[in-house]
Amino acid sequence: MEINGSDKHILIVDDENIVRKMVQKILQKKGFTIHEAHNGSQAIEQAMRYKLDLIILDIMMPVMDGFQSLKILRNISKTKDVPVIILTAHANVRTFTRAVRLGATDFLAKPFSQHDLLRKIQFILADVEEKRKDMEELLAAQAAREGDPEWQRTRRHFIVGFENLFPRMISLVLRNDLEELRNLLSGFIEKTRFYNLEKATRITTHMLQGLKEHKSEELVGLLEGLYELFSGLIKEHEQQDSPEDAEPPEELESTTNSIENKTAQ
Repeated sequence: MEINGSDKHILIVDDENIVRKMVQKILQKKGFTIHEAHNGSQAIEQAMRYKLDLIILDIMMPVMDGFQSLKILRNISKTKDVPVIILTAHANVRTFTRAVRLGATDFLAKPFSQHDLLRKIQFILADVEEKRKDMEELLAAQAAREGDPEWQRTRRHFIVGFENLFPRMISLVLRNDLEELRNLLSGFIEKTRFYNLEKATRITTHMLQGLKEHKSEELVGLLEGLYELFSGLIKEHEQQDSPEDAEPPEELESTTNSIENKTAQ
């Protein structure tokens, strides 16, 4: 199998020396730089020390097992996106499901062949490289858009237009018309992405997730977050045109007070 590991660093985590050495031998032949750890605690130390491209992580280990270390790795900014292949001698649905929920990228059942190991590594690294290129293209496209006066004009129009959209969102929540709200938010989130409004995208994502999980009680708080965000953006634009501070839109303020009073009753 053709695979070039030059400039790629892989951490092998397994308490069995024979497994580590076998994997190390296979991968070093492909040009990978290999780091080793005997347990989950050492894995975290090594992951913080080196810039890793992949972690091969056993489940059953002393001191700290693979599940515990995976959970920690996914909560550290340096390692949260590093692909992780889980090794396990207990190849069952429960083990795989738990690993995926904790953030595993893929899994490999023991015993495994050289072909299976290299195939999974090749697929994962190719996927990472493709995503990297996609991100570079996206950033380049965003930079080009941000320099376009027409994009800046329509972005501003979208932000200011939230004054008219917000009361409709409130109305749909009060009427409990969640299907229509979902449709509205689906179109809204695409525009927040196009106009690089990352915080608005995150809030809207949480709203759509809440609708999916039938947690409509969380919508009011999230809508308040959107209101505060867009109110700030609107004020920024107004201050660019005038040195005087602009008051929050009266319609928007009164609508927000209405929903707060309705919720309190």
